[in-house]
Amino acid sequence: MKLRKLASNATYLTMDWIGITILSSLFWIISGKLLSSTELGVVSTAFNFASILQFFSSLGIGVALSKLISEFAGGNKEAKLSAIISPAIKLVLISNLLLAVIVIAFSSSLSPVLKLTTEVILVAVALSVFLSISNLAGYIIIGFQNMRKLMLTNLVYHLIKVAISVVLVFLGFSFLGPLFGITLALLFLITLRLDSFRLFKFSVKSQGHYKDILIYSIPAFFGGIASLVFNNVPYITLTALQDLSITGIFTPAMLLATPLFIFPSIFSSSLFPIISNLSTQVKKSNEQALLLNIVFRYVIFLTLPLAIFLILFSDQLILLLFKPEYLQAAQLLKILSIGALFQGLSGIFLNTIYAMKRPKMQQNILILGSLTFLLLSMPFTYYLAATGMTIAYIIATFTLFILSYFYVKKLIDVSLSYRIIFKISIASILLITFLLFTKPILSNIYSLLLFLPGLAIYFFSLLILNFYNHADLRLVDFLSSRAPRYLKSPLNFIYRIIQSRLKNAP
Repeated sequence: MKLRKLASNATYLTMDWIGITILSSLFWIISGKLLSSTELGVVSTAFNFASILQFFSSLGIGVALSKLISEFAGGNKEAKLSAIISPAIKLVLISNLLLAVIVIAFSSSLSPVLKLTTEVILVAVALSVFLSISNLAGYIIIGFQNMRKLMLTNLVYHLIKVAISVVLVFLGFSFLGPLFGITLALLFLITLRLDSFRLFKFSVKSQGHYKDILIYSIPAFFGGIASLVFNNVPYITLTALQDLSITGIFTPAMLLATPLFIFPSIFSSSLFPIISNLSTQVKKSNEQALLLNIVFRYVIFLTLPLAIFLILFSDQLILLLFKPEYLQAAQLLKILSIGALFQGLSGIFLNTIYAMKRPKMQQNILILGSLTFLLLSMPFTYYLAATGMTIAYIIATFTLFILSYFYVKKLIDVSLSYRIIFKISIASILLITFLLFTKPILSNIYSLLLFLPGLAIYFFSLLILNFYNHADLRLVDFLSSRAPRYLKSPLNFIYRIIQSRLKNAP
C-alpha cells in the first residue's frame, strides 16, 4: 500500500514538474519577446526580491507543517491537526505583516539599491505575501499527500499567469503586465487552495503546539539558508574573486547540471510524507528502510544515464544551446554533473532524517556541508578560477552525501545494495562504451541522437542482468493505469517485456 502511494505521489509530482517547467519557460520566453531587456530586468529583479522576502517571512514553517500533518493525518484527528495548523498560519501571517511593514518603511532606501521604483517594490511586497500564503497552503496539501490537487492548482496558476501577463502587456502595462499577472494568478491560486485552511481556527488552544512547530521550523529555516549557499555562492564568489566573464562561463554549466536534481527531488518529496507518517508508528523502521532503499534504487537507475549523457555530450550541449564562446563551460559541466549527482542523493537522505524527527541533525549536516563549500570555494576560485569552484563543489557535495548517508544509517537499517550497484555499473559501462565508439560517426550536435539507442542498451542490459523485479512490474502496471492514452502502449510493452523476463528468470 505504501509503495503504491509512493508511486502515486511520484507520478503526480513528475507531471507537476513537467507542467511547471514548460509553462514557466513559456512565461519568461514570452516576456522576453514582448519586453525590452531593461523591462525584463525589472520583472526578474522584482520577482526574485519577492521570492527572497517570502523565504524569510515563511520561517521554514511550511516544511515543518507538512512534516507534522503527515504524522497525524488519517483517522479522526481534526482537533489535533487544527491545533497544529492554526498557530502555523498565525505565525506566517504575523511574520509577513512585520516584514511587509519594514520593507515598505525602507522602500525609498531600497529603491536605488535594487534599481526599482517604490511602486514596483510595493508590488514585490504584495507578491511575497501571496507567495508565502499560497506556498503554505501547498505544504498543507503535501502533508495530506494530495499530490493530484497540488499538480492541478499549480498548472492552473501558471496558465493564468501567462494569459493575464500577455493580455496586460498588449494593453500597454509594460513590465507591470507580468508583475500584475503573477499577482492576480497567485490570488486565484490561494482561492483554489483555500479549503487547505479549513481547519484553521483563531480561538483554538494551541499554545503547546507553537513549540512543536518551532522545533521543526527553525532547523528548516537555517537548513534552507545553508542550501542557498550551494545555489548562490558560486556566482557571487566568481564575480568577486575573478570577473563577470568567468561567472558567465560558469552559469551555463551549472544550468545544464540542474536536471540531475529532478528525480532525487521528485522521489524525495514523494517519500517525505510517508516516512513522516511511519515515524509515529512503533516498529515501522523496517518499512521505512525498505521504502528508502526502493527510492535510492530508482533514483540511481534513472539519474546515472542522465549524468553520463551530460558528461559525454557536454561539448555538443553547449554548442547547441549557447554561443561557441561558452565552449569552455563543457569541461566545467563534466565535474559539476558528478557534484550534482551527490547533492541530489544527499537530499533524499537529509529529507529522511528530517522526516524521522531529527530536524537539528539535518540542519547541522547542511550547515557543515555549506561551510565546507564556503571555505574551499574561495581559495580554489582565487587560484583556479571556475575550475576551482567546480572542484570545491564536488568535494562539498561528496561530504554532504557521506555525512547524510552515515547519519540516516544510524536511524534505520538502510543499505546500498552492492548487487544493484554492480548491475547498474555494468549497464552504465556498456552505455559509455557504445557512446564512445559511435560518437565519431556523427558530427557535433547530431551525435546527441546516439543517446536514444544507448539508452535502450542500458535498459535491456539491466533486463538481461535480472535487475527488474515484481515490485517494478506492479509499478509499471500502476503507471499504465494512471497514464494518458498515448503513454499506455509503451508502458504496456515494457510491462510485457519485464513480465516475460521474470517468468524465465532462474
